[in-house]
Amino acid sequence: RLAARMALVGVISGGLGFPLAQAVQASHAWNPELYSTGALSWSYDFTQHFNWWNMMETTFGAIWGGGLALGLWFNRHLITVDTPRGTHDTTDVVTLSPTVEVLLCVTHTILLLTAEFGSLPGRVELFMLYSEFGLVMIALPLVGIVGGRYWPYLLLLPMVIAPVAGKTLRLVSYSMDSVPVGIGWFVFLAIPLAITLVVATWLIGRSIQEQRAGLFSAIALVVTGWLFYSLNTAVFDYAWPWKEWTHRTPNQLIFTVSITALTLAALCCQPSITSSNKQKGERTNH
Repeated sequence: RLAARMALVGVISGGLGFPLAQAVQASHAWNPELYSTGALSWSYDFTQHFNWWNMMETTFGAIWGGGLALGLWFNRHLITVDTPRGTHDTTDVVTLSPTVEVLLCVTHTILLLTAEFGSLPGRVELFMLYSEFGLVMIALPLVGIVGGRYWPYLLLLPMVIAPVAGKTLRLVSYSMDSVPVGIGWFVFLAIPLAITLVVATWLIGRSIQEQRAGLFSAIALVVTGWLFYSLNTAVFDYAWPWKEWTHRTPNQLIFTVSITALTLAALCCQPSITSSNKQKGERTNH
């Protein structure tokens, strides 16, 4: 029931998010005077710096993500948590051997990175299919997550960050030439991959000790959130509000507020997690 409901919530949230977000961009494209001399002229000092395409993307993400979060909140009673030992077996069934799981990880990573950055003959006809069609790209991860043991951690952290870090490196060090290539490889690629690999390995070790899902979620959210925020800040050429404003500055402000709020939310949930762990331990002792 949870999967079916969340699939429906995702379709509705995305279906609403895209047209509503495009309406934000279209409102300026079709009625620019509304923001300069019309009813919204009071905001012109701020909106004149907008990159309306970025605003469309940001609005789309906010509506879609907010809808998913709200849908999950209303269906949270369908998530099985804090099951005391002995009530029923909740052990995950692992059907993939470690060798097969590692092979799938390597295959997915090679296909994904080749589709994004490779220049092999026939790449457009073959490898681009992997990244262009969502149902194709999720096939291997779906098998790995359902049947494996390490996939959720590796996919969420190093696998997802790898293409984003690579795009950041390509733009900042090769296209914009604002950071030397050697430094760019270290700062924008090596460091994010090292951080995510270390965190993923640590979380895998914690999972063996029956780590709480809430703690895992909080840690993963903070780590990935700040890494994506940092890489995006480099792409935006560090559009801080105390510098001369550019068309990137408003979105940089929005992302700064967002990542700060997410971090505070992750930190604020820790007391309840600690309390829940204590209660779980008391139940086990009894």
